[in-house]
Amino acid sequence: MNLLLSTACNRRCVYCFAADKIATNLPAEKGFMPLNNVRKVINFLQKSKVNEVGIIGGEPTLHPDFIPAIKLILSAGFNIRLFTNGIIFPKYIDFLSSLENKRCEILINIHPSRFYSPKEKRNLNRALFYLNQKVTLGFTIFEKYFSAGFMLPVIDKYRLKRSIRISQAHKLLGFKNIYLPLSQRKFVARRIVDFAQDCDKKDVTLIFDCGFTLCSFSAQGLGRLRLYGAITNMNCNPVIDVGPDLTVWRCFATSKIWNKKLSDFDTLTQIYKYYNEKSSKFVKLGNNGKCLNCKYMRRLQCSGGCLAATLAGLDLNN
Repeated sequence: MNLLLSTACNRRCVYCFAADKIATNLPAEKGFMPLNNVRKVINFLQKSKVNEVGIIGGEPTLHPDFIPAIKLILSAGFNIRLFTNGIIFPKYIDFLSSLENKRCEILINIHPSRFYSPKEKRNLNRALFYLNQKVTLGFTIFEKYFSAGFMLPVIDKYRLKRSIRISQAHKLLGFKNIYLPLSQRKFVARRIVDFAQDCDKKDVTLIFDCGFTLCSFSAQGLGRLRLYGAITNMNCNPVIDVGPDLTVWRCFATSKIWNKKLSDFDTLTQIYKYYNEKSSKFVKLGNNGKCLNCKYMRRLQCSGGCLAATLAGLDLNN
């Protein structure tokens, strides 16, 4: 489960999958998870017998009680996985760097240099320098001619974890954002395979996030991904996020529907069961008509893309 600790954010990414939850006109107190609600989530997860908690935003380090919140979670015995854009206040970098690596994993989603101001670059570089071995880089593809190779020297320079998590920008249900259309997926897949080869040469593992489709890749491309040690994922499963007011949703892309309260459930297993029941018949449809008769869908090797696109009935060629 992921805790949406802060709906405030210090960047405005055009593809943002959390855009529907980002607070742009709410009072600050409604955009941050109160510490009492953090405690309630901790109690819930202790009953669910899990050992890791995701910390998300917005930008979670903007929470005024970020350090007390993280200390509460760690003291309860959980490890944390922090999702951040890396534009972090120095005092929080110092705090995070003091934590044991095995207790704190940090995913920093980054962009090519042109997307940052000089001040943002300095802040990001500071975070990479001091957090080094805790950090896995993340990269979101939202352009046909994406360029991700810039991350490889960054990994070497700052001694980061030798892995990169890649995502595709997906259409949000009920919200306008920039996303990668279906018509570009095969072209992008070929570039991903080439990038996986570049990663392999540097002994960096490429890890797929959710929402990719098997049919985007050729048989040769899939074979190359396996050879290069990429960790592929062609399925769309519930992620489970909980907001500041303890509202629960399946994932950011589908956060307009099926929302419940944490108090409606006793364990995390019940939440997964609820969202699997709600989404199972829609997941079978996939993002285009070919998915209905696809053997890979029947074998559960692929979910046919992001569920939000299926639900929205999008023509992803436009």
